[in-house]
Amino acid sequence: MRLNKIIRLYVPGTVDNRRNREEQEAYVDLALETFTDLFGGATAMEAKGAYRLESGVLVKEPIVLVYTFTDEEGLAKHRETVEEFAKRIAIEMVQECVSVEFEGELYFIYPEAKAA
Repeated sequence: MRLNKIIRLYVPGTVDNRRNREEQEAYVDLALETFTDLFGGATAMEAKGAYRLESGVLVKEPIVLVYTFTDEEGLAKHRETVEEFAKRIAIEMVQECVSVEFEGELYFIYPEAKAA
C-alpha cells in the first residue's frame, strides 16, 4: 500500500485568544480519533505558531499539528469531512480560522463562509 498524500490539521492553543491547554488537548484527541477512523492512523506533534488576525493583532501560541497519510482515493473521499472538522474547531474554539494543509497547500477554514 502506498500512502503518498498528507493532511495536516493545525489545532490552536487558544480559545477566543486565551490559552486553554485542556480544550486543545481534547481537540487533539478528537482529531487523532477522527483521522484514525478516516485514514487508519495519525500522529500529533507540538509546535509554536504565530498568526496575524485581520485586526492586525499578532497571536503567538502553542499549536499541535495532527497529521495523517492517505492515498488519492482517501483524500478525495474524506477531504470535505476534514474541512468540516476544522470548521467545527474554529467555531467551538472561537477562532478567526483554522489551518489545514492538503498536500503542501495551506487552507484557512473559517467558522462561516466569507464573502467573495
